[in-house]
Amino acid sequence: AEECGGVISSLIDRLEDKDVSVLVREDTVLVRFRNIKSTNLSVESQGKGVFRKRLDNPVRSFYVWDTVKVALPELEDGDYWIKVSGSGKEAEISYVHKTVSVAVRKQGGGFAVFPADYITGEPFKEVDVKMTRGEWVLSAHLSIDGFTLLPSEMQELAAKKSGLECKVVCSVTDGKAVRLSKEVVIVKASYLDRPVTSTSSETSRALVAEPVEATVGNHSETETYGRIFNDRGAYKPGDTVRFKAVMFRGDIHKQLEVIGKEKAFKAALYDSQMNMIEEKSFAPTISGPSPESSSFRKGGATGCSRLLLPMATRRLRPECSG
Repeated sequence: AEECGGVISSLIDRLEDKDVSVLVREDTVLVRFRNIKSTNLSVESQGKGVFRKRLDNPVRSFYVWDTVKVALPELEDGDYWIKVSGSGKEAEISYVHKTVSVAVRKQGGGFAVFPADYITGEPFKEVDVKMTRGEWVLSAHLSIDGFTLLPSEMQELAAKKSGLECKVVCSVTDGKAVRLSKEVVIVKASYLDRPVTSTSSETSRALVAEPVEATVGNHSETETYGRIFNDRGAYKPGDTVRFKAVMFRGDIHKQLEVIGKEKAFKAALYDSQMNMIEEKSFAPTISGPSPESSSFRKGGATGCSRLLLPMATRRLRPECSG
């Protein structure tokens, strides 16, 4: 009886549980209530409130979610936080309001931009462009004529093999307001372009091989990265997968050092359902692809397999027959 009473009490608590959440769709805020009569809605930018409103829940359903829609006021271009709170519950979501749309393409060996109104698509005649790459920041004023090439200084910065992400933002002065675009990445970050120390000239050639997927988290001076080289592009069930790897240690934003054969690593082969097929230790190579290699025998399951190392993944495609 006591156990039954505990279950019933737990169920009642769950049904009476209060909660609130918030979503944004275009310029409309969707506030969801559960067992809450009202909330306070606020829109903030850089810690300052720009809009506040009390919201009542007219339906007041029991347990199920009720939704109230609120149209956002006219906002200046910028980054915002939208927050709701009520009955001791809180929720928030970030909101980006940028009214300049920017298309970027390669043109004549460089990058060209086409800024336009995000709703009408009408191009702007004059814009200010800011390019950032790591600690470098460049600014320029452009007269727009279709896709317009960025200035030579920006082209040179974008072409540097720094390994850092390169981004541009376009802005337009409209009376007292400044209209902005979102950051547009024109060069992705890549640890393959970072300086690498090695006694072997072959390592630099190995780095320009076909890219692999890399998972990058919080970096430190002791972070480890890997490059996988497998013997062919597709495999049949039962085939042997031969592979080699070049391993690095260091700060991805500053300098990487090749790890020699004195340190052993583990590699694992997984099937398409991420079930481990086999795991084994191997010694990395310091001179790129070489006759020495490690191998797995691919399982009988069809579909893509994955070969995993620290901070590196290689997908192994199935070989189709017929």
